[in-house]
Amino acid sequence: MGKQELMTTLLGAFATFSAFGVAVAAYLAAGGSFQKAADWWKWHGIQEALGETGKKQKRGLKQANRRPGFVIGPAAAVISLVVLASGVGLLFCFLWLRANVGGSAHGWGWTYPWAVDLFEAEAVALTIVTLAAVIIAAVSSVFPSPESADDKGNPAGLKTSIGPP
Repeated sequence: MGKQELMTTLLGAFATFSAFGVAVAAYLAAGGSFQKAADWWKWHGIQEALGETGKKQKRGLKQANRRPGFVIGPAAAVISLVVLASGVGLLFCFLWLRANVGGSAHGWGWTYPWAVDLFEAEAVALTIVTLAAVIIAAVSSVFPSPESADDKGNPAGLKTSIGPP
């Protein structure tokens, strides 16, 4: 396969990766998977803090309220970086192909190895992000939401004792 055919193929692949990365982000946002996982971690932190007293309890509640940011922020950053890498790959392919059509591809020769390396990294990163999204969505759909807790703070559907209610 010639360089031009490979760059044309990579251009299409990066465009597809960009769209797929955005679709993964939309899927997770619409399904509320990360928010649900963040709420669960926050709920768990609150339950831990309520077992403490005084300043320790106050500090524990404050830390529990910060927990959702540690779930959603890094996940959004990773997905954004994957989509950004796809955009950079698109740009590199476009620049090389445009220069090649104009007969001056030698000045843009550095974009060829970068685009190939970026494609390989992008394929791995998008596969990992997709796998994580599927696992998080599957796990979050199994557990009830912490907002549907009973008056004792136990999530609905979660049995906390044996025997009749």
